[in-house]
Amino acid sequence: DNWTDVATSEPSPRAPPAGVWSIWLDAASTIDSSAAPREITTLVVRNVPARYTQEKLFQELSGDANAHFQGEDAGINFFILPFSFRAGHCRSQGCAIVNFCSEELAMQFQQRWHRQYLTNHGRTKCLHVAPAALQGLSAIMNQFNRRTVEKLQRAGMLPIFADVRGNRVDAMREFRRYGIMP
Repeated sequence: DNWTDVATSEPSPRAPPAGVWSIWLDAASTIDSSAAPREITTLVVRNVPARYTQEKLFQELSGDANAHFQGEDAGINFFILPFSFRAGHCRSQGCAIVNFCSEELAMQFQQRWHRQYLTNHGRTKCLHVAPAALQGLSAIMNQFNRRTVEKLQRAGMLPIFADVRGNRVDAMREFRRYGIMP
């Protein structure tokens, strides 16, 4: 098993936020590898500084991925930096959800980024990359509903989707393809 042992690595200092994304963040740092799903493709990246936008974080993380994962299996096919819309403020929740085309690519990403720092990170907390509680693009899409998608669209914060070659795909088209939007 080549996955970084996240159970013994330092836990995220903040509790998972409540709401739609909490199911992704629960127990990600305490996954028992014997009980883990057969293929891990979805990761949670914690300790993302608030100054990072979804686009900026995607560019930094996928820029590295794209250098290594070209062609048939480009790597990341879903990426979101969840934001909280409470009390009229739009604020990053400090974590990103990333899905890969294969377990091998997810594992390489975790090995590259776990306990590392982003370019504009500071030195107080390193990234904590671990398997998400739910796995796979289908499970991700099951967490969305029309109301959530409309809210994200109004805020200009739709997730990023990519095809197998790493080309961006229109998010609304993907939500229609999965039957979430008409």
